[in-house]
Amino acid sequence: GNRLPKGHLSPHLRGKIAGAFSAGAKVGAIAKAHNLGRTTINYTLKQDALRNEGTTLPKAPRRKSYVPGEERKLIRHVKKYPKDSYDDIIEACALRCEVSTVKKILKRHGMTNCKAR
Repeated sequence: GNRLPKGHLSPHLRGKIAGAFSAGAKVGAIAKAHNLGRTTINYTLKQDALRNEGTTLPKAPRRKSYVPGEERKLIRHVKKYPKDSYDDIIEACALRCEVSTVKKILKRHGMTNCKAR
């Protein structure tokens, strides 16, 4: 088909693959018929039960660069020392994240008007 290399399979093609496998076709034959790799066919069949109408599954979100304990420590520190700068907060709480991350955490907790700079 008109599929870009390393691109997603269309829901229609996924349905054809699943249907052919259900009808008893072997993975190698399906791969040859659709000009795809065997691993692509195997992966598509494995993921078929998780898909809704053959649609592409969403990617997993990026993991956070901090743990809930660090977030609590940050909030407690800012409540106790509201005039600390962001760099002072990061140093005092021994965080391994960026200033922008600290700002996002504080904003999520409604602490946007604190004096931290």
